[in-house]
Amino acid sequence: MRQSWTPKACEDMAKPTVLGRLGRVEEIGATIAFLASPESGNITGQSIRGDGGAAIRDPAYGGERNQGVEDIRQNQLKRLASGKNWP
Repeated sequence: MRQSWTPKACEDMAKPTVLGRLGRVEEIGATIAFLASPESGNITGQSIRGDGGAAIRDPAYGGERNQGVEDIRQNQLKRLASGKNWP
């Protein structure tokens, strides 16, 4: 993203994350290395988001007050009705 997006677009993309920054290639690589290692032997069927916490802060997912699936669904419908895009 950093190579094809403007610095302003990258900054805007990082704003809704808990970390307040975009992830680094090394961080994703470390996660992949862990998952490929014997230490991850008890981990199965998981989705691991490398989004810096954007999903839990995104208003479409209830922001910091996420009440569960129904709350997420209602927020997504409101966002779609208003014509807003992520983030």
